[in-house]
Amino acid sequence: MTMSSAEIRGPALARPGSWTVTVGAMVLFVIALVAVMAAAAVQSRSRALQEAERMTQDAARLLEAQMAYVLDVASTILALQTAIADDADLSRESVRLTISRDLRTLLRDKPYIFRAFVADSTGEVVAGSLDPLPRLNVTTRGYFPRHAAGETGPVLTTGVQSQASGEPIMILTRRLDQADGRFGGVVIVSFNLDVLRDLFGSLAPAEYGSVFQLIASDMSILVDVSPPPDLRGTRLSDAEADSLRESRTGRIKGQDDHDRIWVNRRVSTFPLHVRVGTSVPSVIARWQQDLASYALGSGIALVALIVLAGFVVIYGRREESAARALRELNSELERRVVERTSQLENLTSDLRNSLEEKDVLFKEVHHRVKNNLQVVSSMVRFSSSKVHDPAAKSVFSEIARRIRAIGLVHQTIYEQEATTRVALEPYLHQLAELEGDVYGASERGVAIAVKASGDLDLNNAISVGLIVSELIANSLKHAYPGADGGRISIEVTRIDGECSICVADDGVGMSPDVTDGTGLSIIKAVSGQLNAALTIDNEGGTKIVIRFAV
Repeated sequence: MTMSSAEIRGPALARPGSWTVTVGAMVLFVIALVAVMAAAAVQSRSRALQEAERMTQDAARLLEAQMAYVLDVASTILALQTAIADDADLSRESVRLTISRDLRTLLRDKPYIFRAFVADSTGEVVAGSLDPLPRLNVTTRGYFPRHAAGETGPVLTTGVQSQASGEPIMILTRRLDQADGRFGGVVIVSFNLDVLRDLFGSLAPAEYGSVFQLIASDMSILVDVSPPPDLRGTRLSDAEADSLRESRTGRIKGQDDHDRIWVNRRVSTFPLHVRVGTSVPSVIARWQQDLASYALGSGIALVALIVLAGFVVIYGRREESAARALRELNSELERRVVERTSQLENLTSDLRNSLEEKDVLFKEVHHRVKNNLQVVSSMVRFSSSKVHDPAAKSVFSEIARRIRAIGLVHQTIYEQEATTRVALEPYLHQLAELEGDVYGASERGVAIAVKASGDLDLNNAISVGLIVSELIANSLKHAYPGADGGRISIEVTRIDGECSICVADDGVGMSPDVTDGTGLSIIKAVSGQLNAALTIDNEGGTKIVIRFAV
């Protein structure tokens, strides 16, 4: 049976139901696309807030590390000057001039440290980094009666103004003792809060309206880097203070009633906190800008699909052409997605490069600190060459040796290509070789054995280095009088959150009536800063064990 051409064409043309199915499918596709876009927009908003929080955490860690470094340098200056000024006769003009000259040298190239002074037991400032020295008395400062009552320090004082210039400052102090143990005065280092604000401002990222703040123990704002108004001097709200004490990260409205993501960190062992806030509206605004490009392309696609659906209804026979156009639109969308993905990958690469640059900057900081300490050590040795008093030359030599021990930490970090951690084994080997060379251990037949494991952060590594350096020096100076040959063993381990330092020699042992010299005073002072337990055993030589939590 044959069919005519009309019969063949008829069914193909009379298929209105297929248009309805096609239009319905396209409507469902549009609805699904809108739903996917809405879900993607919500997810991208969440990712934008998470990325802002990660950036805020990184900025807070950087700010905390920078502030801890500044305070550690100041603490080191205090320790050095305390070691020099203890037992010194501050009434002698030559002593005061020498201390003032040393303070000016130590503060050179350290703009973040404002000034340094030494006051006697009456509170009168007798030496300092200013030339000429102003007439100042510090008995009205809160730290002076605390030190006079016996508190060693360091003591941090905030919310004060400079007596010399009236500028807002923060003060770090330590007690001085006379030869008979009576109160001898204080050593003072101050920080200009305006200079610290400039330092914070150099670290603050421009985007997101970030806020960098330094908070005192009474919850008042010492330094504020933020859009106006300047909140310095105001106190945190109860919610902000609770979040700061518990080091919580989250969204809280600040004193300017602005919704921000806050990250809080404590600065080392000092009663200070840093916090960084990122504006949530700024993050949302930036997300909306990025979303606009997607919305524009998607809107064009939606309009095109709606127009295409109308053409399908009107021109049912052009389904193939419409499908082809739809495929082209999908290809365009995929191309735009690929382009945007490439842009995001480039942005990720830029962020990674930025982090690598920061690592390089950290290494450069350690390298420069090591070089600066070498210069200071060389200046001390040069100064000692002009001194003819054997006791004074010995003090200069000890100071130079301690400065080299501190500089060795920064050299080790630089050589290890690390930023904040110090491997103990290579560092203590180099430290032992340094002390052995200073005191001629090889020529005297004294062997120094080192056993160490694990690593420590920069603050604890400096403290451990100072302790080990002083213990080796004490053994080499006092354990083998008039005799050659001996063994000094050093063992430093870090296990289950505790660091143990054990230095033992087989020499003559420590006399029970020995008084604390400078070296032992430094050991006890540094151990006190670490909240460490110190034990001394004099059987068969001298064995000193120090344990502290890390």
